[in-house]
Amino acid sequence: MAEVIEALPEWARGGRREKYPYDRWFDGQVWRLDEDVDFEQDRRGMAYRIRAAAKKRGIRVTVAHRDEDGRGVIVVKALSLGESDDSESS
Repeated sequence: MAEVIEALPEWARGGRREKYPYDRWFDGQVWRLDEDVDFEQDRRGMAYRIRAAAKKRGIRVTVAHRDEDGRGVIVVKALSLGESDDSESS
């Protein structure tokens, strides 16, 4: 029987498939992402990519990044309505 669903499933969406699980990372929790484990590019480029993915979804995010022991580390948190962005991005 036919049914109404809330959104198109990932496999039905047109266009290029996203490489990273942004929807999971934008769940409101603070996520730590490590270069060569969670992402494969330069940390600055990945931070830009995260911001672009959030903008595409109409979500505000806090993104900060730095090098630790020669590897890039990014922290990301999606902000809820009315929540302020008190951190500074690198």
